[in-house]
Amino acid sequence: MEIAYTEHAKQRMLQRKISRKMVEETLANPTAIVAGKENRKIALKEYDSGVVEIVFTEENSAIVVISVRWG
Repeated sequence: MEIAYTEHAKQRMLQRKISRKMVEETLANPTAIVAGKENRKIALKEYDSGVVEIVFTEENSAIVVISVRWG
């Protein structure tokens, strides 16, 4: 499945030092997926430095990453 990143997500990845690899691993093998606002989903995965949260939507055959953060 294709992964697209919003400009907001790219900025947050840089600011929060969350790599594309971490985002892809979290989306591919999340610990959990919870419901977010406005039909968004949040994928969660624990790493040594904390829990990564990926806010995303599914559009057609792509995942659109809206934001990323440490939880």
